Amino acid sequence: MTNNSWERYDIVKEWLVGIEKNKQKPYFLRERHISENGIASDIININAKMMPQGIGLEQRTRPDALFFTVAAQFAEPVCQEISEYIGKLFNVYSGANHEVFVNITKNKFVADAVIAEKIKKLVNEADTGVKDITIDSSGNIVSHHSLYDETGAIVGRMNFTFDYMESQGTKKLFDMSCILVESLQNGSVLMIDELDAKLHPLIVRRIIELFNNPKTN
Repeated sequence: MTNNSWERYDIVKEWLVGIEKNKQKPYFLRERHISENGIASDIININAKMMPQGIGLEQRTRPDALFFTVAAQFAEPVCQEISEYIGKLFNVYSGANHEVFVNITKNKFVADAVIAEKIKKLVNEADTGVKDITIDSSGNIVSHHSLYDETGAIVGRMNFTFDYMESQGTKKLFDMSCILVESLQNGSVLMIDELDAKLHPLIVRRIIELFNNPKTN
């Protein structure tokens, strides 16, 4: 590896192996080779018998891209079938683009009272300060906070327009709360890239604890 920063993100090894008559047989093998003069190159060996439609796709594969993904995108049958299977088996989301889930959560919140209560509980127990959540007739999310007197006793509550008054972390937690609650409820596998983006470490810890607890998962 050289000092070029982009090389640290390259794919240096990749393989897909199948089992045939109790023996492993590779569909393809990929490895980074460095020549004597320090030039890096990718060698992708494809089993033409097991993966004929993959031949030629190695030329379309960037150093930072998976050959498997490229093959699936070009409808190579083996990789496409595996990719579709993984897509059905796992729920994969981007934590950095959580805003795309807000309408899913809002619709489920309104339509399913049980899910709505679980979402409220999740947000409340994450120590966000939100005691209750409602959605008004215009589809606006309203968060409810307790009001305290000088002795610390609760004397009322204050309503906030969720989108304008709550923190980025609280908004992210609500946006993703539906997929979190349903995954816990169904015991399904949930994969979130950049889960910790915008979230306080204690909230991230709370989410992980829920998935590690057989009582909640």
